[in-house]
Amino acid sequence: MCADLAGPFEGSPRPGGAVTHHVHYFCVVVFSFTDFPIESEATAGARQHVEENEELAPAPVRARTPTRVNLPYVELLAAKSEAPMAVMKVIARIRATYGSSAVTRFHSDKGTEFENVALKTSLVNNLIHFTTTAGYDPNSNGLAECFVGRVKSKARVLLAAARMYTRWWGMAALAAADSMRAETGWEQH
Repeated sequence: MCADLAGPFEGSPRPGGAVTHHVHYFCVVVFSFTDFPIESEATAGARQHVEENEELAPAPVRARTPTRVNLPYVELLAAKSEAPMAVMKVIARIRATYGSSAVTRFHSDKGTEFENVALKTSLVNNLIHFTTTAGYDPNSNGLAECFVGRVKSKARVLLAAARMYTRWWGMAALAAADSMRAETGWEQH
């Protein structure tokens, strides 16, 4: 799991229409795992039949290869100081969906929004190993940086398609991340 912040942006209302708290940043958290395909009983039976009857051997059954799955989550923030709580909210959501052992490592840059006692304590209490980049090197947190760009691009497209004002970029970023997760087929709505 990795994270990065995007912003500051022009203020935008939070979900629920609270106009007094404007969103100026969004935190992109990417949950990444390898999908190891499980051989079904039918496929295993077919494979065993082929091995036992080599002269009847039809085309071999192709097994799926493991694939990497990246699920982006977005949390809207009024200030960078809200990042630790946003990360813990996403971790709670992932654990509720995929189980308590789903998140074992958290990686970020050395930004003060992530390099603080509150987040480190929460991660340690949840048995999550915390790693950071060596310093200012965006390539060291490439997955998070990539997804920040993808979420921004998709949010722009959504805003343009809906002919909405840019003050709704926060909502568009949430919709973009939801759409990207749905495209993987892994997250149920």
